[in-house]
Amino acid sequence: MPFPIPPAETTGGETVEAAVDRYLDSVQTKTTRDSYGETLARLTTLAGDRPAAALVPEDYAAVMDRRDAAAAATWNRHLSALTSFTAWAGRQEILATNPGR
Repeated sequence: MPFPIPPAETTGGETVEAAVDRYLDSVQTKTTRDSYGETLARLTTLAGDRPAAALVPEDYAAVMDRRDAAAAATWNRHLSALTSFTAWAGRQEILATNPGR
């Protein structure tokens, strides 16, 4: 499901790394921030210097592929980190589409 196209001045070409940093700064609970930070560090490694608006499902799949052998609870925790970041980025009008689809 596509998000509304954000105006150019709101995306400003913000990188994935910058968006992830802003997102993690907004997470109030330290344990959640640390846990999500682990997952989002992988996303940043894969796509950190690209514009966040250009994230695609393959980026998220690459993060999750690394977790295929993980226990269900661990896999779900990593998926929750990506889903939460996606929801936040959508509210911030950073994403043009939902890369978690």
